[in-house]
Amino acid sequence: MSARGRQPAITPAGLPSIHGRWLDELLGGPIPAETVATCHDCAMCLGDGVPSRDAVYFDPEVKCCTFVPTLPNFVVGAILSDERPELAFGRRTIEERIARRVGVTPRSLAPSVLQQVVYREAVVEGDGDVFGRARSLRCPHYATETNDCGIWPHREAVCATWFCKHVRGRVGHRFWSTARRLLQSVERDLACWSLLQLGMEPEVLVRSYPPEDERPSSDDVESRVDDDTWRLRWGRWHTKEHELYRSCTQLVMTLSFAEILRIAGPQSAMLAALTRDAYRMLLVTTVPARLRPGKLRVLPTGPETLRVETYSSHDPLDLRREIVAALGSFDGRATADVLAEAATSRSALDEATVRVLVDFGLLEPLD
Repeated sequence: MSARGRQPAITPAGLPSIHGRWLDELLGGPIPAETVATCHDCAMCLGDGVPSRDAVYFDPEVKCCTFVPTLPNFVVGAILSDERPELAFGRRTIEERIARRVGVTPRSLAPSVLQQVVYREAVVEGDGDVFGRARSLRCPHYATETNDCGIWPHREAVCATWFCKHVRGRVGHRFWSTARRLLQSVERDLACWSLLQLGMEPEVLVRSYPPEDERPSSDDVESRVDDDTWRLRWGRWHTKEHELYRSCTQLVMTLSFAEILRIAGPQSAMLAALTRDAYRMLLVTTVPARLRPGKLRVLPTGPETLRVETYSSHDPLDLRREIVAALGSFDGRATADVLAEAATSRSALDEATVRVLVDFGLLEPLD
């Protein structure tokens, strides 16, 4: 089989500093690095290889950045406050978004209503050929000269936790998906909390958090907000927008994650518990006692190998045909007995291979 270096290594996960600190305090240990999701040398781009008819590839000038993130106020402030030369492009794009006045509130920098609608219809509800390919949907913080993220050290929860491939397959996907929900929940609550701490007036808050039944105006869709609306949207922080974002950053950066969970409330506490459980499973390397075949999609790739898809079309496995054929041996019998039988027949099936098959959902525990 081709495991593509999938053996987990307990190394730093490459998270933004604030998210990394939060998860470190929550989990109490290092997170295994997703070494097969190479963001700076995109694993989803074809390179010099020969395209496969059934494989999914990204445009190397887009990668997975066909997504405009919603940046909470304290993340915006962190970017504006980071004066490192390598962040110059990122700071400029943030300043440009603020100056453009589309999707900009004291609470966050959000995609416009038009961008949200296009993303939902083209990517979420579309046929799957747009994500990673449509240059028109490229993030405004994407640096085209270097084909990299311009705000990488301060990216928000979605961009920090989404991976095209996972060392532990479905197990890794479960952990990062759960962590993403937790971090998004925390980000939303802290953005609101920081405005309350700064004494933001209620009539200003309501413009940053309008009622659910309020229809978007033409300004919200794509146009620049006019001066009067902008003044009302910011209250006493009008003309001091950058200062507000930086003030939010200063407030949030002093908090421990325990304090954050008390601020955020029961939903974030529940997601924290689920993240801890997903982390526990991420560290398990033993194989289950009894197994059965899971659901999979098989694509032929060569005379000796098969490409197998399970939890994601972005993360298939190339397996030797004999390994795929051996899945039927796991019929509820003890895993140790199946492996002993494989050893007598000199099969390539061993415990390490079985762990990969379980991680990717080709085999499922009976319990």
